[in-house]
Amino acid sequence: MFSIGNVSNFEVVGSEYRIKTLENRGRTVTVSSDEFGQLWLIVGTDSGFEGLRTFYYSPIEYQLTIVE
Repeated sequence: MFSIGNVSNFEVVGSEYRIKTLENRGRTVTVSSDEFGQLWLIVGTDSGFEGLRTFYYSPIEYQLTIVE
């Protein structure tokens, strides 16, 4: 797994809710499936902040291309 960015948004005031988009365009990742052609897409959030935070993930888009 690798990071694609920081979820902080310095334009947010107080408990205001704002959408922030992070993209991985132009950073191709090559993966291999198992013997059954299966693989996992894992999305998560890592934080060093010691307190309760709430994150909502809107639709996550991905594109797979078969390379032989």
